Amino acid sequence: MEADLAEIVADFKTRAAATSGIDGVWAIQEYLESRRRELDRKYDDRYSQRPLVFVRLLREGKIRMEHAWQALGKSGNSSNASRRCDPKEDA
Repeated sequence: MEADLAEIVADFKTRAAATSGIDGVWAIQEYLESRRRELDRKYDDRYSQRPLVFVRLLREGKIRMEHAWQALGKSGNSSNASRRCDPKEDA
């Protein structure tokens, strides 16, 4: 989440520096509202949404498998976790 926030702040500063009128200010506000909604969905902290959040973060490379298992309250090492998610073993 820190990297996403840093990206938003940097983008905000660039947009604000390039803005000279009120229309630009409203455009920045719309951009910030849009990014906030995106982050709220991406990092939804409701218990029922945690598996989906972890899958998204794993896919984006933001976390590793063992972190997801620990956060979900599962035990085991990363090799055990990867075996559980290996679709080849289900076949």
